[in-house]
Amino acid sequence: MRRRRLLGALTAGVGAFGGCLDRARSDPGTATDDETSTDGTTDDDGAYAGVTVERAEATPEYVASNSPDSIGTYGERDEQYVIASVTADGTPAPPRAAFRLRIGDRSIPPTTEVGGMGERLWDYGDPYDSENGEGWVAFEVAKPLDAEGARLTWPGGGHELDEGAVERLSRPPTTFEVRGFDAPESMALDETVTAELTVANVGDADGTFVAAVNRTGPSIAYTPEARISLDVPAGETTTWVYESGPDDRYADPSDGSEGLQMIVRLRWRDGSLSREIAVETE
Repeated sequence: MRRRRLLGALTAGVGAFGGCLDRARSDPGTATDDETSTDGTTDDDGAYAGVTVERAEATPEYVASNSPDSIGTYGERDEQYVIASVTADGTPAPPRAAFRLRIGDRSIPPTTEVGGMGERLWDYGDPYDSENGEGWVAFEVAKPLDAEGARLTWPGGGHELDEGAVERLSRPPTTFEVRGFDAPESMALDETVTAELTVANVGDADGTFVAAVNRTGPSIAYTPEARISLDVPAGETTTWVYESGPDDRYADPSDGSEGLQMIVRLRWRDGSLSREIAVETE
């Protein structure tokens, strides 16, 4: 058994989630027959500034807003995503349409059909556009993917995905069971509270368990808390610990409130659980 720990904390600007995204679907991993992007640029076009890749990962699901004040998971068993945070090194910045995911002889354009409400991805923020020159680009591909390597490219440059990301892309789907989501029945307002999640990979392949955590109370209606991403080998079990400290809760014990409650809500592809914790003010 392995154990992970993360401090649950609010993220500045969460309230900025808004709007509604039309999630019309397309076939995952559709390759283009033409190595030229929609604006006429090619990989060796030097008309644009260089690009720095801050991070790039392969994930079977992504976490995004499913309402103005909560997050959920998105992604089916037969699909997966490569998501990268990129920053243009100057101007003019390349357009999003000029990015490609190259896998063998396949050239996969970025998808705009991810991001939930407001197109924001948890842990990634806003999508890339050439006006501000930074943000995330995402590529939807089939799961599993027969790949010996993968490269993110743009006009005049590129970035190789690391071996771990390529290995994740090659994994077939697996099955997870949530074996436990434990939290105390009560807590003092001024103490840190923990909830422990136990996840088992009951399939035949290694996999990544993805979930979202939201919180209600003691004095806030609903707020996103955390994205969970756990690599779990086949046949093994992993635990993850959520913590919420007094500074996260915005409750004043001097206001005479009674019956305060905090609810920690877990959501993943196959289900959801919540744990209610009574908050004692005296």
